[in-house]
Amino acid sequence: MIPAIAPAVHSLWLMPRADDAAALDALIAELAPRFGSAIFRAHVTVQGDLATPLEPLRTIAATLAAACPVLDWPLAGVASSPHYFRSFYLELQPHADFDRLRSTAAALSGTTDGLAPFPHLSLAYGDPTDPADKPPLLQRHARMLDAKPALRFDRLVIARSAKSLAVANWSVLESFALG
Repeated sequence: MIPAIAPAVHSLWLMPRADDAAALDALIAELAPRFGSAIFRAHVTVQGDLATPLEPLRTIAATLAAACPVLDWPLAGVASSPHYFRSFYLELQPHADFDRLRSTAAALSGTTDGLAPFPHLSLAYGDPTDPADKPPLLQRHARMLDAKPALRFDRLVIARSAKSLAVANWSVLESFALG
């Protein structure tokens, strides 16, 4: 008998501190109807679509969180792309601690699958209902960088999320303080 393969339903996310999260979550909720997408929690994906069962993933997450300091992360810009999960996002400056976190996550999980391709925080998934919306949205939210040039990330979470799950069904399962 061939053993069943666990479904890829977990992700490791960095979460912004409470005040940054509240502002970002409100923005995500505002943008969701314009992009025809569900509302999701503000996060930076470290590694997604993991088939690792929850118990070993807890050990991985605790190890990663303990080794990573709280991140004060400068913003680089606001951008868009045709990729569903990066339709409208905040670009984050390269960060050595994030690079270490990604490589350690890959080593501990035993796979490079689902690693974030570059540091970003998505603000909307999908496509805007009116394609003419994107340029003004980019300009308007680019001004946000003047008022908030950096975000602080203070925890790593295990999320129930994957490309195979509806975004509306995503949830945070456990949280681990950084550092």
